[in-house]
Amino acid sequence: MGEKQTLLEFNGKLAYGDISGITQKLKQCMGDLNEPVGIYKKLLTIIVESLENIMKYTEKNGGQVPIFEVHPPSFQLVRNSGCYLVKATNPIRNSDIQALKKYIDSINSLNKTEIKSLYNTTIANGVFSEQGGAGLGMLEILKASDNKIGYTFDELNNDYSCFTINVELKCD
Repeated sequence: MGEKQTLLEFNGKLAYGDISGITQKLKQCMGDLNEPVGIYKKLLTIIVESLENIMKYTEKNGGQVPIFEVHPPSFQLVRNSGCYLVKATNPIRNSDIQALKKYIDSINSLNKTEIKSLYNTTIANGVFSEQGGAGLGMLEILKASDNKIGYTFDELNNDYSCFTINVELKCD
């Protein structure tokens, strides 16, 4: 299959029910494509973590703020010759960009053994943020994809930028 095929898309405010619906569609889609269970499980992890990151960030930072209505969060799963691409986008406060860049760059620099070790240490330490996570979402995405997390920040205004992650999962 040489051309891009969009398999799943979502735009707008996310709730847990939306995530559940998307994962049900993913399961159906993977069955229709006769994908191995391993690919399905990796995509499930990447997608759920990406969507939960969007949802938690939006809730924490005032999903009622007009920027979230003008630039709503979005998600897309595309299949393209030998791989899947998960793209997740949401507004982010400009004041949060540096810390997020630093974190993603630091975990992207780790090898598989280091990722596993950091993951286990993070779980063992049990240090959780006010959003309920311990920074495990991006680590889960990195572990599942076996690829670096691509990201961009596109300025929307003085207070917000559009944060996009791109995660590739090889399926061949």
